[in-house]
Amino acid sequence: MSTAIHPKLGISFAASLAIVGCVNGERLTQPHPGPMASVSTTLSTAPLAYVTNVVSGTVSVIATGTNTVVATVAVGSLPHGVAITPDGAFAYVANLGSNTVSVIATATNTVVATVGMGAGPGGVAITPDGAFVYVTTGNTVSVIATATNTVLATVGVGVNAGGVAIVPNGSFAYVSNTADNTVSVIATATNTVVATLGVGVAPGYVAITPDGVFAYVTNNQSNTVSVIATGTNTVAATVGVGTNPYGVAITPDGAFAYVVNGGSNTVSVIATATNTVVATVSVGNFPQGMAITPDGTLAYVANTQSHTVSVIATATNTVVATVSVGNTPRDVAFTPQVVGDVTIDIKPASDPNSIQCLNRNETITVAILSTDDFDATTVDHTTVTFEGAGEMHFDNKTDALRRHEEDVDLDGDIDLVLHFRLRDTDLTCDATEGTLTGATFAGTPITGTDEIRMVQ
Repeated sequence: MSTAIHPKLGISFAASLAIVGCVNGERLTQPHPGPMASVSTTLSTAPLAYVTNVVSGTVSVIATGTNTVVATVAVGSLPHGVAITPDGAFAYVANLGSNTVSVIATATNTVVATVGMGAGPGGVAITPDGAFVYVTTGNTVSVIATATNTVLATVGVGVNAGGVAIVPNGSFAYVSNTADNTVSVIATATNTVVATLGVGVAPGYVAITPDGVFAYVTNNQSNTVSVIATGTNTVAATVGVGTNPYGVAITPDGAFAYVVNGGSNTVSVIATATNTVVATVSVGNFPQGMAITPDGTLAYVANTQSHTVSVIATATNTVVATVSVGNTPRDVAFTPQVVGDVTIDIKPASDPNSIQCLNRNETITVAILSTDDFDATTVDHTTVTFEGAGEMHFDNKTDALRRHEEDVDLDGDIDLVLHFRLRDTDLTCDATEGTLTGATFAGTPITGTDEIRMVQ
């Protein structure tokens, strides 16, 4: 414990120090002052939105920070689906009219490869490791190896395959078959269909919850959404929405599913906890595809007959911007949000950050701090490690890792607090800094470093 003066409050850390508690994973309500991390900065770059324009044969690139089109890329004929590799380096565009997939290098927004497909490529999804692209083509799904941009497998599915989505661990792909009202489940390890289940009439788009537990499928002619429990591959719920639902996307926290209703010119917002519609948002004419930004704050909706993209603020479910793009925009995909070093504070309320290196049972508290550019509560605590160690506290009833949120630095923003046992780390007695790594709920990697003093 130090007697240094708190830089904001003007009181001693000795007087203000309190142990950061862990109460069943709930947010702590009593903040404890501590110095800001001495080594770290926060760098954040807003993602780009890639929008396919069917009639124009182009892809519009929107800078989401300003909602302006910064590039237009010519691709094949009648581009439909689009997906972006997890590292953000390439966008894969299915060209329905030319039976090809265009590969766009996002660094230069130029087409660097064109892959021949079967008849009518439409939906596109990429495995979480970025190694494979699944493209719906007629009654099949073509699997592209991204390393060579060649088709390595073709999987027979139902009639007129449309949408495709892959579960977060990459083990299964869910494919909607529009003409026979089914969903095919492909095991990606073997590229074989392991299940087929009936849904509503004319299923179109598919989205998977971040935990991989449910798949949401829009049924265009039933005006419903089928909710599939992926553990049993059975329909767990059916939700009524607007007229002619097309696109569907789920917020990074899994709390809401946004469904585009082409015939109603609206977006239905479904609370996934209850599978009920909690809001309806008016957008442009005949909307179809949509996507939600990696941080979950905005939903971008492609309005095919307005030739625009509506931008919905998910906090208020209101349209906050409308962006003109090409002729007949169809689908939307985002590059990942690039987050550099995030600000961390090792041993909050301690200055210097002293660790008793010979006491291997010592608990090291590390806070990920929210700043003007970064919200620490978007970090998935289950992915975080500190010098090789994971969070040490588990829920006694569920064995799940506990989550602790608190305004550690008293700036009015909620921070994420984690705890690590010294013996589980790779720290040595001559270490001078500690590094934390992890990822946001949207899958964006983060890292942060702070100074330490190892005391023997």
